[in-house]
Amino acid sequence: MTNVFRNIFFSPLAWFYGGILRIRHSLYDVNWKKRFQPPVPTISIGNLELGGSGKTPMADFLIRNFSEKLPVAYLSRGYKRHSEGFQMADAATTEKELGDEAFQIYSKWKSKISVAVDADRTHGIQEILKQKPETKLILLDDAMQHLRVKPGLNILLTPASRPFFQNQLVPAGSLRDIPEAYKKADVVVFTKASQANDHTLQSLRTLWSKHKLDPKPLFVSSLVYKTAVNKDGAVLTQTQPVVCVAGLASNQLFFDYCSKNFSVKKCVSKPDHYRYLDDFSQTESIADSIVLTTEKDFQKLLHIAPHPEKIFYLPIEIQIHPEADFLAAIEKGI
Repeated sequence: MTNVFRNIFFSPLAWFYGGILRIRHSLYDVNWKKRFQPPVPTISIGNLELGGSGKTPMADFLIRNFSEKLPVAYLSRGYKRHSEGFQMADAATTEKELGDEAFQIYSKWKSKISVAVDADRTHGIQEILKQKPETKLILLDDAMQHLRVKPGLNILLTPASRPFFQNQLVPAGSLRDIPEAYKKADVVVFTKASQANDHTLQSLRTLWSKHKLDPKPLFVSSLVYKTAVNKDGAVLTQTQPVVCVAGLASNQLFFDYCSKNFSVKKCVSKPDHYRYLDDFSQTESIADSIVLTTEKDFQKLLHIAPHPEKIFYLPIEIQIHPEADFLAAIEKGI
C-alpha cells in the first residue's frame, strides 16, 4: 500500500481517532480529570509514535549520569509481561514478570537502582516511595500518554528520520498521539540520527521553525554500538560468521550495522517484543551458529539457547548533542 493511498483511505479514521484523543487531553487540561504530582523529581521519557524512538537508551543515559548522585528508580508499565499489578525487581525476578525493557534495565544496573513495573503509574510511584523511601528521582518509561501523572519534566523523543510533525495519526501514519501533544514536552530530542552534531541539529532546528512549532530546547542523538560480548564477557571478533537476530520496533539499523562490521550469514527479523520459544533455534536453523543479537533480545535468547556461550549481544549507548546543555536542562528541570 503506497503512502498516498494509505493517507487517503485511512485519513477519516485518523481524524476520528484524533478527535477522541483531543477530548481526552482537554479533560486533563481543564482539570476535569485530576493529575497526580509525585512528591519527588520525576522525569517522563516518551514519544508520540508507535514503536521504538529510543526510550530505553535514553533511560540508560539518564541512569548513567544521575544514579551516582541520587537514588534513582525506573518505572515501566511492563509491556507484554506475564504478571499483574506492581512488581519490584529483585535477583529472582524474570523477564516474563517485568517485560522486555524493564528487565533489560534491571539486568544492566541490578541493585544500583530500583526497577519496578505497574500499568497504573500513580500506584507504581506510590509503591516505589513506600518500599524505597530513599528514592530521589523516578524515571517514567513510555509515559507521554499516561496523563494521570504530572511529571516534573517531560522528555519527548522523535525519530530524526521522520519527526512527529512530518507524520500522521494511525492508521494514516504511525503517530499514536496528536501532534500538538508535543507542547507538553519540556525537552525534545531527535533520535537515531546518523550523526549527533551541530550540522544535523541545525537542519532539524530549521525544519522545526519551518513548521512554526513552539520554541523548545532541541537536541539530537545517535546510537553508539559498543563491543559485542557474551554472558561471560568474551568478545566477538569481526571475522567470526554470525547469524543476526533482532526483535525491535525497527530492526534495520541493527542489521545494517552488523552487516558492515561483522561476517553475517543471515539476518532473522522478528516483531517487537517477540517471544522466543524453545524450538526457535531449530526452526531458524541456528542451533549451532554464533548468534549476534540486541541487548533487548539477549536474555530471552540466552534462556532457550542450546549453547548459551554462542549468544552475543551489542550494547548500545546514545550520544546526545550538545550533551552538556542537555544535562543542564535536565538538572534545571528536576
